[in-house]
Amino acid sequence: LILIIKQSTQFFSQAEIFKDDIEHALKMDNALSGISHGIICHTVKDNNMSDEAINEIEGLNQELVIFSSTEKNKIKQSHLVVDENYKLTPTPVYLWNLQNE
Repeated sequence: LILIIKQSTQFFSQAEIFKDDIEHALKMDNALSGISHGIICHTVKDNNMSDEAINEIEGLNQELVIFSSTEKNKIKQSHLVVDENYKLTPTPVYLWNLQNE
């Protein structure tokens, strides 16, 4: 019984570590459901994607490409933006709202 309790405690403590990642993945999946292709910018964190990498993905019209950035110039390269609340917005609307806040 003590062994089972120890294993259960370990399981729940390990599950807590991945809870945020699982919730993030589920929210992102819900935000992107139904989109078959396009370039999506997620504004939560900047992974320092190089300009060359963004130029490479501009030609991919038949794929769904997701990158993270908080820089306006990189955000402008996307078709849609997923903000910190997982709201999916067309890039021009997102940038206009950002400018007029």
